[in-house]
Amino acid sequence: MIAKKAPVIPASTSPVPPTVMPAFSNGFYARVCGIQGVKPQEVVHIGDHWVFDFINPSRIGMNAYYLDRKRKRGGSVIARKYVISDLSELLGVFGR
Repeated sequence: MIAKKAPVIPASTSPVPPTVMPAFSNGFYARVCGIQGVKPQEVVHIGDHWVFDFINPSRIGMNAYYLDRKRKRGGSVIARKYVISDLSELLGVFGR
């Protein structure tokens, strides 16, 4: 359960300019958390790129979900818990 609500930061309005560090590296996500004053564990990140949007943020402790609209990644324990095919599936995770 997430202890407090962290601000929602759409990727297009990220406070970290692309020149600060390579886009979507572990350091990128850590920097965004630092700027926003939140711990990685307090952030939910959802995206459609397996490495940039799921693996990297997961490595620093973010609650990351992979948006797999075409349902290509299924079957594994990780996939059953952290892979969604529609954003509405998160209602079951975080409540209504």
